[in-house]
Amino acid sequence: IPLRLKVDDPARLGAAAAPGEGERIFDPGVAAQITEILADPLARVRGLHGRGPFVLPYPVAIKTGTSSGYRDTWTVGFSHERTVAVWVGNADGSGTASLTGASGAGYLFADVMRRAMDDVAARAPLWDPELLVAVDVCPLSGAPAGPACPESVRRLERRRGEHDHTDRLDEPCTMHQHVRRDAAAASGWRCDPRGTTSAVVLGDAYEEWLLAHGPRDPTTPWISEGGTPGCGDPGGQTPTLRVSTPANGSVILLGARGGAEAQVIEVEVRVEPPALAASLGELEIVVDGEVAARTGWPFRATIPARAGDHEILARPADPGLSARFEPSRIAVR
Repeated sequence: IPLRLKVDDPARLGAAAAPGEGERIFDPGVAAQITEILADPLARVRGLHGRGPFVLPYPVAIKTGTSSGYRDTWTVGFSHERTVAVWVGNADGSGTASLTGASGAGYLFADVMRRAMDDVAARAPLWDPELLVAVDVCPLSGAPAGPACPESVRRLERRRGEHDHTDRLDEPCTMHQHVRRDAAAASGWRCDPRGTTSAVVLGDAYEEWLLAHGPRDPTTPWISEGGTPGCGDPGGQTPTLRVSTPANGSVILLGARGGAEAQVIEVEVRVEPPALAASLGELEIVVDGEVAARTGWPFRATIPARAGDHEILARPADPGLSARFEPSRIAVR
């Protein structure tokens, strides 16, 4: 099939675009991050199971492609100065001899890129280094490594702008969490920031996969979030136990009837976020440093009312659980 080049304005053929022409599609930082990924030679080795044809003496961002039935093989890539695109296939649309983007178009691409770069005296970097920042990420989740991640790899991420809240540089990995043994839990584990074991905790979407395949790493537990108390909060969030009744600053007047034994104060505790309430088990109601009552969900109890100024707080009965406390300070008159 004869090929024909057609342009709307022959005078513009080969001419450089005027400054300011065109519409910006991607943020420069996004373009730099994608370019760094496509230019990573180690990732290329893993993807191609070897070095392939792309052994070039300068950085080149490369993307290959193969259509179904091996009908089309593509390799497209660029240095800072040159862009090369190669297609290999049969003109009648029939399949090739199982050629892929790398094995078919890749070798031609490498040869054309070498020739195109021969007359480039000074080679510029592929991206502006100021656009990216180095981040240690978890190789399993791809998020910034958290305190429970057993290993991390260094990656370049788009640098965040002053008013940019769209990236995830501040959101650490939630797949890895510290856990400790809990015989009562369905998974046999409980999430606890003070635990010494690091586990992969997967959400409901992975329940069937866990049942079918089980853990891939014998040294690291792979467990279900639903069957592991304390894991329902992103990032291992610590619950806050707030004494909501009596309200902080309350003044309670003792009654005249029934004697001192009949005078009681009703206490109610709120858990924030509420999703963590089920993982706490029983709570202790502590008055002036002494345990006055124990209560389970919905965390209501009564305590003796004694004249004086008092501080009431709630804490997990299990000393292995951590929580933040918001006590209530009251006066009984």
